[in-house]
Amino acid sequence: NAKDSISYRLNVYGLSDIEVRSADDLIGNKYILIEIAGATKEEVRDLVAKQGKFEAKIGNEVVFIGGERDVTFVCRNDGTCSGIRNCNPVQDGYNCIFEFAIQLSPAAAKRHAEITGDLSVNISESGKEYLSESLVLFLDDKEVNRLQISSDLKGKETQDIAISGPGYGKDEQAAVKDAIGSMNELQTVLITGSLPFKLEIAKLDSISP
Repeated sequence: NAKDSISYRLNVYGLSDIEVRSADDLIGNKYILIEIAGATKEEVRDLVAKQGKFEAKIGNEVVFIGGERDVTFVCRNDGTCSGIRNCNPVQDGYNCIFEFAIQLSPAAAKRHAEITGDLSVNISESGKEYLSESLVLFLDDKEVNRLQISSDLKGKETQDIAISGPGYGKDEQAAVKDAIGSMNELQTVLITGSLPFKLEIAKLDSISP
C-alpha cells in the first residue's frame, strides 16, 4: 500500500523517470527503494518522508481531509482555476498568493453545512460579512492557511471551494517559485490523501549524470 501510494504521489507531483520497488536487506528488514531522475534531494525528502495528512477544520471539527473520499476534484495546470493570483513587495522581499479550486463530495459539503449552520456572523472593517470561525488548513498538523468564510455560505452545502496560500522570496521570481512549490504540494496531498504509514528515509544518494 505504501509503495503504491508513493508511486501515485510522485507521478501526480509531475516527476518523471520514477521507479518504486520493495527491497530487503540480508537480515530481513523491509525497505522501499525509489529512483528518480531530475529531482533535488529536498524535493524527494519532502514528498517521501512526509505522511502528508491534510485536514480542513472549522473550529475543532474536521470538514474534509485529503483524498478521493472528500475531495472529488483538484484543479491543476489550468490557469482559469489554478495559479498565482498576485505578488506584492514586502519587507525583505516579495509575497505571492496562489489559489486553486477544489470540489468536495456531497458528504463533505453536508458536514460544511452542519458546522457552519451554528456559527454567528461578524462584520469586518470593510463592511463585508464573514462567519465567526475560519476554515483552517492543516498539513501534517501544521497550520498552512486560514480562510475567512463568507456569510452567504452559512449552513450551505457548498461543493466548490477555493484554496489559497502564500509564497515568499527575496525577489518576485523566488516568491513565485516558492508559491508554486507550496501549491503543488497541497494539490498533491489533496489528490492522494495521506500515506498509510509514517516513513523514515534510511539513505539518500545522488548520482551525477
